[in-house]
Amino acid sequence: MKAQALGVEIRFAAMHLERPPKIRLYFDVKIDNRWGTPRWCLLPDYLPLGGDEARYAVDGLDVYLLGRRERVVVGHFHGDRGFQALALPGGGRITLRQFPILFWGDEIPDAVTIEVSAAKEILIGGAPAATWFGLDPLSDAEADVDANVLAEQKEVYLTRHAAGGKAVPVSLRGVETMQLEVRIPP
Repeated sequence: MKAQALGVEIRFAAMHLERPPKIRLYFDVKIDNRWGTPRWCLLPDYLPLGGDEARYAVDGLDVYLLGRRERVVVGHFHGDRGFQALALPGGGRITLRQFPILFWGDEIPDAVTIEVSAAKEILIGGAPAATWFGLDPLSDAEADVDANVLAEQKEVYLTRHAAGGKAVPVSLRGVETMQLEVRIPP
């Protein structure tokens, strides 16, 4: 059995009921890059997901800098099956507290399945994703940060839109995907 590039633990933390059918779920996410080289970690923007990686297409990006002493850079890519991505150095260990993911549904679920991908490279319209960030997207090797600013969509470091506002394709290279089932307590 092949070792996974990322060790990921996700625990439910809280929820906020929004205008139906949206429920904002918050999770504590621990990510461990077990490889000696950098990896991108992709987390969903919303649940449930449909389709597959081939459907990724983005028309914009919001970049967030999380942490005061520690630096974690999160890119929130908007578009068809949007996603949130962060680059971890080899051996990096990051904890994101209160990490938001929207749930689309009329009832609070008992559990959700969260798809997490690790990729050597993300290409946006054929260009490395890092070129969209306006800064080095590599996060610190060790960090434990509050991520709820992502839900508030405040304190955005940079916003970028695709040329002409048209979605551009996303491709992942050297990708591994895992499905994690996370219980939502009553």
